[in-house]
Amino acid sequence: VFLPMEHAGGGDASQLRGAAWQRLLPVLLQVAAVLEHAHSRGVVHRDIKAGNVLFDAAGQVRVTDFGAASRTGSTAAMCAGSPFSASPQQLQGEAATTADDVYGLGALAYELLTRYPPYYPDFSLQRVLQEPPAALVPAQPAPQGLIDLIQSMLTHDPLARPDMQVVMQGFEHWLSQEEAVQGEDAAIVVEPA
Repeated sequence: VFLPMEHAGGGDASQLRGAAWQRLLPVLLQVAAVLEHAHSRGVVHRDIKAGNVLFDAAGQVRVTDFGAASRTGSTAAMCAGSPFSASPQQLQGEAATTADDVYGLGALAYELLTRYPPYYPDFSLQRVLQEPPAALVPAQPAPQGLIDLIQSMLTHDPLARPDMQVVMQGFEHWLSQEEAVQGEDAAIVVEPA
């Protein structure tokens, strides 16, 4: 048995590790939109990681590998997903919730901004369950509000995590802030001396 899919000639999101937040946010927003769509149909992906975010030849995001996906509320997932991006609840075998994907997207954002996933390289279930992830220190400067949003996505308590709509609104807010700054810079005309 095999499942054909379109060729994703643009590689995967791992090539974006350490990129500027302005480059990463449009990608993360597309992933969030895919997850929100899945959630609206009762599906939780449960394996969001750089290797599962592919780009087609035009650079559009393709979220792949729904092998760990579950119906919301199900405990019958075939596998737990990737340990660095799995929520604490997922690692403990709890029922699937949309908060698992919020955590996974937060872990992806953390990895792309810092170059490493949370708890890298000393991952252990005990650490994930007892310690919050290390403070997000981006490889390139990023707005503190964006950093705070991503950290909130990695909160241990699933009820304290923002929902995907709030995440998308936050990403859109920071993109609009950047576009406003770029627009102001473009409007500055330097007169010759």
